[in-house]
Amino acid sequence: MASVAACILLKFVSYNDRRAERVRDLIDIVHCFELYGSEPDPRRYEIGELEVDGTPVSYDEAGAYLLGQEVAALARRGSLAPVRAVLASIDDEYAWPIQQILAEEKRVAYNDTRRLELYRLFRVFSSRLQGFKAPS
Repeated sequence: MASVAACILLKFVSYNDRRAERVRDLIDIVHCFELYGSEPDPRRYEIGELEVDGTPVSYDEAGAYLLGQEVAALARRGSLAPVRAVLASIDDEYAWPIQQILAEEKRVAYNDTRRLELYRLFRVFSSRLQGFKAPS
């Protein structure tokens, strides 16, 4: 059975290959970001005073942080390229992948709070991959 981190890696690869057709993969990624490491796993509390973009990582964002850490540890040479390509396309809260998620969630109109939450989850996840060099 594949780990959640392995599934997330595959979801990023799948979405990157066919972005218009694989929006469901983004929804699954966000779902994992939001739920990973929740009760009874104490790791969400152990993150401490970490910051991403000058803002402390909250309990609600800790799943994205933990998954970023596990994906980085799991990844091999070349396997992070599609992940980084997707993350590079999410350059602000109005990026196309965020729009796709909101549309799928039926939250397109006037939901700036959710838009910012989604962007932040991807930033927190991405923070664990920055500068990471996967082993061969």
